[in-house]
Amino acid sequence: MKNATLSLLAVTAVFAGTSIYLAVELGKTRDALAAETSARAALEMRARQPETQTFREVTAAQAVRQPAPTLGSAPPPSLPDAAPTANRPAGFKNDERATNDPKSAAMQRQRRLMQEAQLRQRYADMPGELGLDKAQANKLFDLLADSQVAADNGRRTYADDPIGSRSLADAARQERDASITALLGPDKAAEFLTFEKSIGARMQVGRIDAQMTAADIPLRDDQRKAMIVEIAAEQVERPAPERDPTGSDADYQNRFLDWQAEYSKRVQARVEPLLTADQLARYREAVQVQDARRAQQRARAEQRRNAQQQP
Repeated sequence: MKNATLSLLAVTAVFAGTSIYLAVELGKTRDALAAETSARAALEMRARQPETQTFREVTAAQAVRQPAPTLGSAPPPSLPDAAPTANRPAGFKNDERATNDPKSAAMQRQRRLMQEAQLRQRYADMPGELGLDKAQANKLFDLLADSQVAADNGRRTYADDPIGSRSLADAARQERDASITALLGPDKAAEFLTFEKSIGARMQVGRIDAQMTAADIPLRDDQRKAMIVEIAAEQVERPAPERDPTGSDADYQNRFLDWQAEYSKRVQARVEPLLTADQLARYREAVQVQDARRAQQRARAEQRRNAQQQP
């Protein structure tokens, strides 16, 4: 009888331990799935936007163009011994999951996980184009995500000091690029920077392709590649106007809208020869919609300016 009781207690303990383990693993999986779903929803939302380069996209491209002297010019930072990977999202403890404190460990892990999920979507073609194996790609995504989280924290710290924020961003960028050089070597690091500069063009071509696919006339692979080259070249040759970091540029929106209108015309001239007749008709229709939307934006900007000038 005593042995039977002990056996029953042992079985009960095993089942209890298993239940706890499964609950923890379920929490980890749920958090990772939520992050991936949020990232995918954000990308799908961008895919429904018009074909013209957006203000947010231009802002991201300007961040990429921040000057950094030379890859490897700054010493690489020490990397953590246990760098996070894409396959092991950190689980949340029950008490951590319930808090909304942005400085809590749970929220920090959630932001880090979201950053890596978004980076893996945005840079999806990068490992293949650079010829990286899985281990190299994972280390690079870890490095990029950690750098992005640190940059976001720096921007919040210097929210009231745009000059200090810009200086901090420049230094962080140099440190990040030096770390990439240490990880990949100078040749692959240079290839990565070239790829990174084309991300805005890749996003724009992705939106065009999404519209064409919805119309049952998707782009071919050769069309996509050629369009990325053309749009990336346009963005390098005639970048968007820079915003005054002090925020004193009251006319920036109008200057940006002017640039955007000219940018759309130049991109259209580069892209149209690459399209079939059906694709061309759909593309021109999208451009007309975007032109009308831009006219509405300008009208609203003028209304706000006139309202501010009235005594």
